[in-house]
Amino acid sequence: MMCELCGKEITEGLRVRLEGGLVTACRGCAGLGEVVSEVKPVRKKTPVHADSAAAEKPEFKVEGEYDVVEDYGARIKAAREGLGWTQEDLGRMVNEPHSVVHRMESGRFEPSPEVAKKLERKLNVKLLVPHAEAEAPRLKQDSKGITLGDMVVVRKRSA
Repeated sequence: MMCELCGKEITEGLRVRLEGGLVTACRGCAGLGEVVSEVKPVRKKTPVHADSAAAEKPEFKVEGEYDVVEDYGARIKAAREGLGWTQEDLGRMVNEPHSVVHRMESGRFEPSPEVAKKLERKLNVKLLVPHAEAEAPRLKQDSKGITLGDMVVVRKRSA
């Protein structure tokens, strides 16, 4: 696997949101954007009689490419109140302080995907949606890959 920013060969990387798109980056380049998740090698399980060279090749899987819905605070509060729970009760159930629950409900603190999953299970609400990547630039029919010219948007200067 290669870092899509610097081109360095890497065995493990990070999925980084950079200017509306997601790229795989090395740890050195990850600081250029917002880290979304880790990219780890996942080994395929193969039968014992399979070719050993094929069994050694790792397959990469990206986990955690989800966004929290915009109205997460209202959803959490409505579900919690509907169940008759206090913020302290909910905090104990998801192993978070009640002050964090309060800040999430008021929209001042966005839950991490892990906490959002816990809240989804306990409250039976939908808080995570798959991340929609920005549309990639369209390549010319005869192009053999993306060039700098494909990525640059040229604006005319006003005189």
